[in-house]
Amino acid sequence: MRQYVHSRDNLFFLSPELWLTRDGRVPTRSWFIRRLQRACGFEFTGHSMRAGGATTLALLGTAPHVIQAIGRWSSDEWQKYVRNHAFLQQASLHGHPPAAQ
Repeated sequence: MRQYVHSRDNLFFLSPELWLTRDGRVPTRSWFIRRLQRACGFEFTGHSMRAGGATTLALLGTAPHVIQAIGRWSSDEWQKYVRNHAFLQQASLHGHPPAAQ
């Protein structure tokens, strides 16, 4: 990551964006996902990333409004992305969010 940031800063020192293509443009969602898939060695979708991110934040005890803001959801739809997880289900049954770790 440091090598990438150093290279990006040398090539595009006036650009504030973290991720840029070789020609200095902001990558599209599909461009970014294809490269992540190649780096990880398996296929996944943007929905997988949203679900994984929302689930991880919920497991860490992140406040619901923060999860909603990070995922840029304008409603409570983010709750559909949180995967069923035994720890989250147990916390829900007992009426309290999971503790931040």
